[in-house]
Amino acid sequence: GTKRLSSVLQIKKELLHNGPVVSTSFVLTTAFYSATQFGANKFDGSQTGSLHPVLILGWKITPFGEVWLVQSVFGTEQDIPISVGQFSIEQECL
Repeated sequence: GTKRLSSVLQIKKELLHNGPVVSTSFVLTTAFYSATQFGANKFDGSQTGSLHPVLILGWKITPFGEVWLVQSVFGTEQDIPISVGQFSIEQECL
């Protein structure tokens, strides 16, 4: 069956043991879409305000805190950094 993951620790363990995780709870906000170099290039602007599935490939620690490295499920080639705890990304992962 499908495992439901809802904590940072569970997601990290799954990434380490089984590879990428799908977040079905990422909310594409207008602020993210407009303010980042990734938003307009990697997401459909008509989808702002709604859930947008993303693939979590890993994480890293930056000078500003931890970020998930994600890709849009619509085929982006570049990893998109999204801060841990932002945009509801951890609420529902598979």
